[in-house]
Amino acid sequence: MFRRAAAVVTVATLGVLASAGPARADHGTAHTIAEMTAHYRDPGLEPQNKPFALLYLRTTEGMRDANAAGEFSAPEFWDREVIPTFADY
Repeated sequence: MFRRAAAVVTVATLGVLASAGPARADHGTAHTIAEMTAHYRDPGLEPQNKPFALLYLRTTEGMRDANAAGEFSAPEFWDREVIPTFADY
């Protein structure tokens, strides 16, 4: 029950942020995670930013895993819209 409520809140929040923020991502979750991994491993990333980069990476991986496990009712929407948009923030 908690996961569903959290998912609903997340979708609503992302909808608001997406309309007010930068253009939506035009790629899927796998591409997003690859970019985030490269960013985290970048030797030029300032040390104080590494924990945040890792936190967003792990959270995005968790969302990917939950989506693959059928936790969300619209997997393609989550893969193409919600997860990449979340990662952009």
